[in-house]
Amino acid sequence: MVQKSKNGNAFFERGSWYHRIKWYDEDYLVRYGKKGGFKTEEEAEKSYRKYLKAFEDQKRTLMRRKDTRLEFKQYLQEWLQCQTCFQSTTKKVYQYVLGQALPYMHTMKLCAVNERYLETAIQKVSERTESYGLKLYELFSMALSDAFSESLIEYNPMQECKRPKRKKIELHILNEQQKSLFMRSAKCSSWYLEILLCMFCGMKRGEIYALRFDDFHVEERTVTITHQVSAEYVKKEDGNYICVPTEKEIEMENARRILRVPEIIMEELEKRRTKNEDKRILYGNRYKEHHLISCQKNGDYRSLGSMNAALKRLCKQAGIPNMTTQDLRDMYAEMMLKSENVSFLKLTALMGYGTIEETYERYSDLLVRNEDQNKYINQILGEEGMF
Repeated sequence: MVQKSKNGNAFFERGSWYHRIKWYDEDYLVRYGKKGGFKTEEEAEKSYRKYLKAFEDQKRTLMRRKDTRLEFKQYLQEWLQCQTCFQSTTKKVYQYVLGQALPYMHTMKLCAVNERYLETAIQKVSERTESYGLKLYELFSMALSDAFSESLIEYNPMQECKRPKRKKIELHILNEQQKSLFMRSAKCSSWYLEILLCMFCGMKRGEIYALRFDDFHVEERTVTITHQVSAEYVKKEDGNYICVPTEKEIEMENARRILRVPEIIMEELEKRRTKNEDKRILYGNRYKEHHLISCQKNGDYRSLGSMNAALKRLCKQAGIPNMTTQDLRDMYAEMMLKSENVSFLKLTALMGYGTIEETYERYSDLLVRNEDQNKYINQILGEEGMF
């Protein structure tokens, strides 16, 4: 009986490990063979995956050249699926944006695509969400550049397309009185620690949801950010999708960072530790232990929209305009520019933005003046000795 590897892709014969291979000949016919001489099944399995990928790449290339009737929408989907240089989060963004654009794109052959067709799709998507229009422009540019390089089209219509202009970002910054009213309401809520982390550390909602007590260094008063919770759409048996909070390691190196933490946050952290321990005892075996600082009563991950929903209730209670977690982050940027006169390069690192250009575009209009950070926080909280 032939000895096979665990995955069944490799087999042992004549003193070494082998695996099957296949490829296309010049007539587009699939040919088969085998490759051997491997000392271990792991080496054979690795080689098998390498040859399988090469076969799939060859298949896509040949089918494109063979079929001159390739539709543009089909090409975009196949091209995006083949991109291995993108980070998974970046790829998901482009996939989502393309999904938003497809309903506005009537069927057209790749070779017939023109700038008017492309600009119409970009405009339709931009009308829904401006940033998606810019991402669609990027997607079209990269995909059609490759199509031109592979001689699938005679010219690149994106050369004639106008890049959509980004409107100036309007920041929703509360005045000092509104901030004090808001923090007065927030202090009595179960979201006080999360609000402090957003407003005085500039952390994103997903980063807060993934924080554990071990991420905080008490003596140095720092927090290390390496994970985040994001939306994962899971298909149910009935065909519909549900949004499931899923924790993942942060892929962007710029977004992984260590931040200094105000004393008030360290104090609230210990209070939260006690509350979570009480919940764990109360729920017993039903408690889902993830060691999270921000979690549901049973210890499980919070739903992604729960914090913004809580902020809406708090703002209504305080009698101030509605805010989101991003608005709290914007007020952190305002604080850092006011209190320490930090550079945009440093602010980019503190907030985990991808580029300094992105940070400058969002915050360039904020008034920069030197003001003591400790005094700034104490003024908002109405207390002393927060740092």
